Amino acid sequence: MNNAFVKLFNLEKGEGKLITLMILYSAAVGVPRIFTITTAQAYFLEKFDAQSLPYVYLFAAFINIFVGTLYLKLEQKLTFSKLLVSISVTLIVVEGCLNVLVRSVDGRWPALVLAIWNEAEFILLVMIFWALAGRVFDIRQGKRLFALIATGETLTGIVGGLTIPSIVQQIGTINLLFVSMGGLATSLFIFFFLKKSFPEKLEKPQSAENKFSTEENSKLSLKQVLNDRYMLMIFTLASCVVLVDYIVANAFFDRVTLQYPDKDALASFMGVFFAVNSFLGLLVGIFLSGRLLSKFGILLGLLSIPVTVGLHALPVSVLGTVAEPGIVIFWLMVSGRIFFRTCYYSLNKPTVSLLYQPFSANQRGRVQGIADSVVNPVATGVAGLLLLFLNKVLNFNAVQLCMVLVVISVFWGITAFLTRQEYTKRLAKALARRALNMESLTFHDSSSLAIVENALKSSNAHEVIYAIGMLEEEHPDSLDQYFEDLLNHTEPQVRQETLNCIERLHRESLLNLVYHQLDQEDNSSVKASAIRTLAALEDENVLDAIRPYLDNRDQDVQAGAIVGLLRHGGISGVLTAGAKLIKSAESSLSHEKRFAARVLGEVGIKDFYQPLINLLDDPELTVRKEAVLAAGKIGNPRLWPKIIKLLGVQELRGAAMQALVNGGESSIGSLEAVFNERDQSQEVQICIVQVMGKLKGEKALRFLRKNIEFPNEDVRHPLLTALKNCQYRCPPEEVGFLKKMIFSEVEDAAWAIAAINDLASNDFKDLVSNALRQEIEKNRERIFLLLSFLYDAQTILQAWQHIKNGTREKRTYALELIDNLIPQDLKQVLFPLLEEITIEESYIRLSTKFPQELLGSVGRLKEIIERSEQWTTSWAKNCALYLMGKSAALEFYDSILTILNNPSHSPLLLETAVWAFGQLNPDDLIETLTPLLNHDTQQVREIVQITIDQYEKI
Repeated sequence: MNNAFVKLFNLEKGEGKLITLMILYSAAVGVPRIFTITTAQAYFLEKFDAQSLPYVYLFAAFINIFVGTLYLKLEQKLTFSKLLVSISVTLIVVEGCLNVLVRSVDGRWPALVLAIWNEAEFILLVMIFWALAGRVFDIRQGKRLFALIATGETLTGIVGGLTIPSIVQQIGTINLLFVSMGGLATSLFIFFFLKKSFPEKLEKPQSAENKFSTEENSKLSLKQVLNDRYMLMIFTLASCVVLVDYIVANAFFDRVTLQYPDKDALASFMGVFFAVNSFLGLLVGIFLSGRLLSKFGILLGLLSIPVTVGLHALPVSVLGTVAEPGIVIFWLMVSGRIFFRTCYYSLNKPTVSLLYQPFSANQRGRVQGIADSVVNPVATGVAGLLLLFLNKVLNFNAVQLCMVLVVISVFWGITAFLTRQEYTKRLAKALARRALNMESLTFHDSSSLAIVENALKSSNAHEVIYAIGMLEEEHPDSLDQYFEDLLNHTEPQVRQETLNCIERLHRESLLNLVYHQLDQEDNSSVKASAIRTLAALEDENVLDAIRPYLDNRDQDVQAGAIVGLLRHGGISGVLTAGAKLIKSAESSLSHEKRFAARVLGEVGIKDFYQPLINLLDDPELTVRKEAVLAAGKIGNPRLWPKIIKLLGVQELRGAAMQALVNGGESSIGSLEAVFNERDQSQEVQICIVQVMGKLKGEKALRFLRKNIEFPNEDVRHPLLTALKNCQYRCPPEEVGFLKKMIFSEVEDAAWAIAAINDLASNDFKDLVSNALRQEIEKNRERIFLLLSFLYDAQTILQAWQHIKNGTREKRTYALELIDNLIPQDLKQVLFPLLEEITIEESYIRLSTKFPQELLGSVGRLKEIIERSEQWTTSWAKNCALYLMGKSAALEFYDSILTILNNPSHSPLLLETAVWAFGQLNPDDLIETLTPLLNHDTQQVREIVQITIDQYEKI
């Protein structure tokens, strides 16, 4: 499809054929809409006056309820294709019967029947068209394209409206029904072609439609409807449309029939009216509607009619009050009717169709069916009764009806605002639908308690241990009767947890049971727990009872004895066990020192930290690791500087981070000081921000917020993640600051997109391009992290997960949700990064806001190297260096030198730079690389030596 054409009509690639067929279908459906209504209105107003129109509305209400109910019944029994075909055939048959009736019977009632049927036909055509549109387009396409596909009917309105006067002169008004029948037949033919071309959209099995739905079924009870605020809002809006439509129509025909009392003259005027109306609708539908809805969201579509009607009704009310109705009011009524219909078909109807999207696939059609086939007919009846009261009882004229319209428009506008808010909430819920997880049991009744107690008898160790924990927390006394049986359980983990529970509950009455268990137990870990429990329960004889186990060959048993005495042995016990522990800590044997560190951790007494000071500096890695684990359990702040230092040791990094997290906020001061040290490695800084994110709390949050603009992308990314973990919320005074950060992230992504385009001609482009794509993905993630600080975090982050990993349906929901949450200035720059478009399309759309200089492949590689680490990761620089080395071009000399002259870069980046420099083979290679022979990292020193050796051999 021609790019200019795509841009003009706001299309995306691959949509051309489907949109063309839908426009043709809309055009065919528009034929009966314009020709039947022209015939019906002309015949009715010839036989009756405009004041009798409410009777049509009343009768139509009953007929439409019957038709709508039948539609809903058939919808449950027939596939969508069969339903559409059945309705189309029925409409053709009824049109033919009415043609015969009006010709055969001379009287007023056939005109009334035709007018009533016109209302029913309108409802059915609306339902099948928008139900079809909802099936073939998703929610994001709908916002962009619904108004465009409806222009088919608009084109029919223009052509049909302009030709109706001449057609009426040739064949008469009644024969317009033949044209209606031809349009219906044509629409049926187009549908069959559409079905053949896109079977996957129209022949989806029921299970496929419900794939992402977690709602039980599509049936809706009256209670469900009344309890659903969002559904009631949709039905209220639908009622407002009907009510205002009929009041506007009544006031309009009240003026028009005075101007054109003759049937044929009225039909000719109505034809021109529909043509003008349709032409205006065409312009709005093609060139404005999709763009306006995409730019300003559904609120514009929802407010379009109440604002338009209010702006017309208000001057009519004022002018009609101070002067006699004249030609000015007539044209105001005509223009009001034109703009009402234009806004309805081009803006309001496409928007209202989007309101059904947050419902499940099952319920979506059901809710829309209720709105079209129940709510609209009921609203039609209410409109008829209201107009009868206003016309016949109060004798309202067109001017006074406009006063009523002003009041309804205000109410409608308020409802539109509330509906838009609820729509956003429903989109979030639609994304969050998932199966309910089982909640934890509570013990408010005896049956729940019995279930947990019964779990104590299970052969599954995890189930028993879980039950012990729950009962210990909720009903500890109930455990006493089970302890003896639990100590005889076949699984050692159960026996060990039982002994630990007795120790925690300090059940002195079970001392003999613990002695017995200690004597018969053969598992060393369980035996150690029994010793610790014995030490906790025994009082006077604790040292004598435990001392024999201090020299046991099994280290687990030894550890149990030392821990028990240090915790519960009093002064004599501490001195005895402490001497044993210190001896192990000062041993020259690694396994003894590991044992000492392990015991100190199990003791968990904050003041017993001194032996760990030396163990944390031990040359043996395994000793240091055990000491780090112990330090985390002890949590003494005096150990934090040594623990933080070990963040730079890759093998100990995980254990050190966990120790710091276990230590709580007492480590924050030391962490902040190390973070701010000059030339601190980014690996250590990343570890620190990750620890802060797990510590949470006000102090951690304050530190993270202070560094939110940290000038290194590799550090800033986990820092924002840590802020998210701390549940940071942006205060009002900082909203502008965070929005500025979001714009900076988009600008950086725009740069990366431009770089990918520049590198397209490079032989090794994929390596760097993939690195840059990863950077763009990081930009997108950081944008959503920043958005989560500004808006509801759960909703924003859930939307990001669906955009990143979700199905197409979930991605479109997420994009629509974001569209309704964030302001216009952010939407303009974010959506080129979020929508499923090519890199080239993103580049074009972003270049208007963030223009990028074209540098070519060489210039862009140099820029990647020389660009600040605030916006370019080490990995992207590594990939660029690799390409420079592969090219072996001396034009990259200066760029590589900028890396080599800064030893604070990551070791990997320096290694790649040394290799790339060696590939250039410059004259000053030895002079340049020699200083790096003293680098702190062994790998860097080795690659430098290898490169120098190879150079000297040449």
